[in-house]
Amino acid sequence: MIDQATLASWTRTPEGADRYLRPFVCRGTLERGGAAIVGLNPATAIGPADIPFEEYTYLMLDLDAFTAFYRELRVKRGKGASSPTRTGLNGMANWLSALGWRCIVDTNVSPYPTGSKEELDQVPARWQSRWVFKDLVRTLAPRLLVLHGEDALKDFISGVAPQLAPRAGTPLSQLVDHSPRLGEITWAGGEVCEVFVCRHLRFFGHHGGARFSALSEAFQLSLPRFSGQG
Repeated sequence: MIDQATLASWTRTPEGADRYLRPFVCRGTLERGGAAIVGLNPATAIGPADIPFEEYTYLMLDLDAFTAFYRELRVKRGKGASSPTRTGLNGMANWLSALGWRCIVDTNVSPYPTGSKEELDQVPARWQSRWVFKDLVRTLAPRLLVLHGEDALKDFISGVAPQLAPRAGTPLSQLVDHSPRLGEITWAGGEVCEVFVCRHLRFFGHHGGARFSALSEAFQLSLPRFSGQG
């Protein structure tokens, strides 16, 4: 489904940049029809000085291996082993796995790592490589997609699903606390994807908690439609 050449094209360092792109990290076997967790962009930059390119691409296919490398790298750089966002991403992946999802990718509307949105805004568009996310979701056609944070929501609506704009016009606080299910979109192959929104996953911790109770309830209501999920 995704061959090595495609994965390499999604991951390769943009010309003139100093870091690899991070198109996704997958828990489980990469396949169509799974679940996708979508943020704005990665934070921890990883480049050729840290790991050879081919080894890095294999990390994209194994969340546990990526997490082990990531934690070691952050410690070498004098940081905590895991950022709040990475902790939340892994926590959400565990949550979805417990609901029966076999393929869970965490991805971003831009795969270019920066320390902040403000820094990303200063990066040339060709480095931001937002085309990668569009290729990724069209290739994987996830049946469940969870947007975390307002920036990811706005970019996804404008770049992929403008038909959801009326729902996305509601203030984020109301959406995440009362109606986190945004609606459905249909991929080119006919697969239907349910789209949800939640607070940024830096607030999720390991288990989510009360701030994500509305999302949990919305997932439970959707479970009958996800029988035999990927």
